[in-house]
Amino acid sequence: MNSPPDVLQSKFDELSRVYGYGSSSKVRVLEKQGKSAAAYSIIGRRTSMEDRFVVEENVLGKNIAYFAVFDGHGGEFAADYARDHLLKNLETKIEEWSSNGTAEKTTRVSSFFNGYRSQIPIIDESEPDYRKILNDAILSTDKDLMTAQIDQEPERWSGFKSGSTALVALIVGSRLFVANVGDSRGVMCDFEGRTVPLSFDHKPNLASERARIIANGGDVSYVHGAWRVNGHLALSRALGDGPDEKRLGVLIADPDILTFELGRHRPRFLVLATDGLWDVLSNEDVVAFLTPRRLREEYFGAKSLAYYAYLRGSEDNITVVVVDLRSKQWASSVKCGNGDCGPSSRSPTSSGRGSTRGGGKKSTPRNSIKK
Repeated sequence: MNSPPDVLQSKFDELSRVYGYGSSSKVRVLEKQGKSAAAYSIIGRRTSMEDRFVVEENVLGKNIAYFAVFDGHGGEFAADYARDHLLKNLETKIEEWSSNGTAEKTTRVSSFFNGYRSQIPIIDESEPDYRKILNDAILSTDKDLMTAQIDQEPERWSGFKSGSTALVALIVGSRLFVANVGDSRGVMCDFEGRTVPLSFDHKPNLASERARIIANGGDVSYVHGAWRVNGHLALSRALGDGPDEKRLGVLIADPDILTFELGRHRPRFLVLATDGLWDVLSNEDVVAFLTPRRLREEYFGAKSLAYYAYLRGSEDNITVVVVDLRSKQWASSVKCGNGDCGPSSRSPTSSGRGSTRGGGKKSTPRNSIKK
């Protein structure tokens, strides 16, 4: 980030021309501009585009916004399926909860998470349990995806199938729920410009993930520049993938879900991105890059950020979702015993011990060694 803004902009403009749709039949750019959020996705140095995203600022006509990124591997099927079905499953479960009136008040306890001392909030018992809804929607999508792949290609049942990460941000009133499966990642810039991680990568070499994998008969080894499950998959949780690993619990789709009280953080913006961004930029790099000037750009700076990662040498597809929250007024929707509602909910299995940087560049083509 040492180049002057005008020099960077000229490089971005050049890359925009290079990555325009042109005459190629291959999808090279995916994009969406919303009222307060946008997404931009480029194929980068890959030969195929396997990233997908969703930007939905009005879910079911309620005060709910849904943002998601999916990083596919082993083909596009899983990422396409997650993009097309996860939100539908989520909407169905929200409506079921509302119609059944089954919300239950949960006992909350104090917790310490990533340096924040927080009292887990007590939410109005009449409201849906969005953490449970998110969890159930993701697991049911994974189950349906596995079935859909078997139906589509039964001859590949004994082999490995398409898989995908899933990173979902759900804003409900003044609360933010972030569910993560895999190594896509989210960050928040709070009102003081500080970087707040929204998720933590599921990597096979993390102590808790490695212990689960080995206990269930899997193997973790360093292959082609990355720690991999059974020698091929460079993440420990995913939607889809091999039925044998899923059945044994070597690979799981269980999300880690974090909850944030936005009235406390008063965020300027959120960023969700696939690991094509995080391979070359840290959480802090991304927050620093999105200056007020960048946020005024088309796509709220998501386009510039994607091309900047490409210029930094990213070898993967790059997808960036930026949610601009500077104009929002947050009313507290929860009561906290000590008045300090920070990140709350079940902490990730990784306990946040991973670096905020995404690991080294991947040189192995995704169609030979997955993810």
